[in-house]
Amino acid sequence: MTDYNTLNHCQFLIQYHIIWCPKFRYSVLEENISDDLKTILDDISQKYGYNIKAMEVMPDHIHLFVSTKPTVPTDMVRTLKSIFAIELFKNIRN
Repeated sequence: MTDYNTLNHCQFLIQYHIIWCPKFRYSVLEENISDDLKTILDDISQKYGYNIKAMEVMPDHIHLFVSTKPTVPTDMVRTLKSIFAIELFKNIRN
């Protein structure tokens, strides 16, 4: 049985499968960047109340399976992508 989430006036189970690719699908998500990326995405998801069910980082793309409240999915994707890009570039420069 799948566990449904509840708010005041609704029950829901909303899950998204999100795939991101670097520009031109270059293989830039190597091992050390992959670890930083997973940590950053976990931190963001805890802060904003997203539940990452599964995450796979390949050298040329990222798979996320995320469960969240019934909000506009573009807000979730925009939040995840913008914050993790900023944090990842900070980690790479240091």
